Amino acid sequence: MGGRYHGGGNISRIYPEGDPAALYIQVKVEPSKINMFLRLMDGFTHLAFITTVKPAEGLMGIHTTRDTHQEVLEILYNLPNDNINLKIY
Repeated sequence: MGGRYHGGGNISRIYPEGDPAALYIQVKVEPSKINMFLRLMDGFTHLAFITTVKPAEGLMGIHTTRDTHQEVLEILYNLPNDNINLKIY
């Protein structure tokens, strides 16, 4: 059985370059809190598609559309940051 995927490969490079209506937000959380972040954002899956880019660093990618981009940013800025140490780029 193969080892655990640690990110950094081509499979984690999913960018909306082909779709001009798609927007990309990059965030960073404590690596040990990735699962918590995904569970917090799970209720908003109708607004964005979340990918783990570099799990060892806690780097995540959030794909939105122009219609949902501002709403997703508002959600991110209002998340309880004490637990996950969220940084938005």
